[in-house]
Amino acid sequence: MKLKIVSEESDSDDPPVQEPISKKIRPVETLTVTPQPQVKKKRGRPVGSNKQKNKNNKKHLFLSSQLLHSYERTLFLKTAEFQQKYLIVERNSKQKN
Repeated sequence: MKLKIVSEESDSDDPPVQEPISKKIRPVETLTVTPQPQVKKKRGRPVGSNKQKNKNNKKHLFLSSQLLHSYERTLFLKTAEFQQKYLIVERNSKQKN
């Protein structure tokens, strides 16, 4: 906290009246902002029961099994498409011979 001395001037020619020094000095606050350090949040157990935690895990398993099924299906279709093209190329090469 900084202290600032304040004096008041008057328009009259009278000699200035001495005020007590406590009235002349007014405290002036200066605010300083300090940056807060970033604190990592602790990754502990989730809030709630174990039942809720297990329920969430089951959802993830279900989603991952759906994605796996989708991937297998795509892979199968790509493989079938590849095999079909390969057979066509193989037949064409046999016909030329």
